Amino acid sequence: NVPLQDTAGVNYGPANMYSQFKNNGHSFFALLYANDPEFAARAKMVAAEVVKDINNGIYENGSSFATPHYIQTVIDPILFTMLQLKQAGIKNLFAEKGKMHRFFDFYNSLLTPPSVRFSGNRKLISFGDGSEESATSFGLMAAGMEETDKEYSRKLYSTFYHGPARTSIYGYIALAIDLTINP
Repeated sequence: NVPLQDTAGVNYGPANMYSQFKNNGHSFFALLYANDPEFAARAKMVAAEVVKDINNGIYENGSSFATPHYIQTVIDPILFTMLQLKQAGIKNLFAEKGKMHRFFDFYNSLLTPPSVRFSGNRKLISFGDGSEESATSFGLMAAGMEETDKEYSRKLYSTFYHGPARTSIYGYIALAIDLTINP
């Protein structure tokens, strides 16, 4: 019995833990081997699973069930999986207008004005048990939107670079985004 298997007798933890495990574990490896005959069918199923994760983590109006501090734990694993789906040629969820676009606008609205305390950078607002902080999510969103809406992608890259950027515990940012873009 392995934790996070249904036969282990161990629960999945808080609501966002299951999404993190599923996206950073199961989906990651299924998509990593998307062209392998043994994984191809599983890789194609990932798109529908990610849409369920999006629907569970984001309301119809684009807001999230989490505070600004915890949104990254919900959205980063989803964004990494969306980027993998796009790269594998299975589905480009960034191209679909809808809930994710409303989320991008909502998340952008949670930024402070340029702050003298942070060298003119913008941070996510603080309420709950979080602090004013940067999020790599803007860079991941920018990378996903690059081919679909270049202007919006540049806006997201600008937000990412004026955060300043930080690492994500859900994946390696330097391999996921184009660090040569300077909007």
